[in-house]
Amino acid sequence: MTAPADVMRAGAAKLGVPFETVPGFATRNSNPAGAFHPVAFMLHHTASPRGSDARGYVTRTAASQLFVDRAGKLWLVASGRTRHPGRGSSRVLADIAAGRPVVEDAADRGLVDDTDGYAFFVGVEVDNDGVGEPYSAEVVSATVAAAAITCAWHGWSPDRVIHHRQWTRRKVDMSLRDDLRPAIAAAIAELTDHQEAPMSTLADPQPAWAQDAVTWALGHGITTGSRDADAPVTARELVTMMYRAHKVTLADAQDAVRSAVDALPPTLARTDVERIATEVATSTVLRARLALP
Repeated sequence: MTAPADVMRAGAAKLGVPFETVPGFATRNSNPAGAFHPVAFMLHHTASPRGSDARGYVTRTAASQLFVDRAGKLWLVASGRTRHPGRGSSRVLADIAAGRPVVEDAADRGLVDDTDGYAFFVGVEVDNDGVGEPYSAEVVSATVAAAAITCAWHGWSPDRVIHHRQWTRRKVDMSLRDDLRPAIAAAIAELTDHQEAPMSTLADPQPAWAQDAVTWALGHGITTGSRDADAPVTARELVTMMYRAHKVTLADAQDAVRSAVDALPPTLARTDVERIATEVATSTVLRARLALP
């Protein structure tokens, strides 16, 4: 889900960015029946003419969860699933799940649009014509804040922030070519260092490992078989499959992997061990359960 309004407001205030909510944001989405378990954050520009205000269009169409206007104000437009990602590449989802930064455009990588992205991304539409209009310092700050607050609340690193053009070869946004990840990382640090508890503990988002597991499963076309054949698994269904698989729990699989990585160089960070353990355990158990090659 999108970070709650009070979290967005507090984070924006901490970062010195003006913030408002659009009336009706709490129930606004493009498909109330569609799955929405985001694993990353996506950057867009609106391609609207200079001097115009695209907030009405973004709101009316539920185009994205967040919007930055030309004055540099951050708006919370919608809380649920929205239209901004469209179709993109499952390889990008695999990169995100593996913790690999996505730095190249999808077209340059020769990626194919084989996956609907609606369930996977929180997004911000930044008001800009995309064909040479400069991004003011205020607009950049608000864009960084949108990504940082979302990442801090979900417990994501800046590596989970991507451009639309990195998701699909059909798009060229966002036109801002600066690497925003260092600024986003600094903003995340400021947000988390000034709170008694990490932002991700202020509410109850899915744990990162569950999000990664869902991403891995969907990237491999895994469904539960209990509903429509094309329906993706939910996090709860996925966890159930993992825990039931051959009577092997996720924790047991993780422990086995951790034992195997003990032989790795001592400089390997504990967080890397946890990520590797989770990724391997998830894929191993699910593949065994579903008899995948």
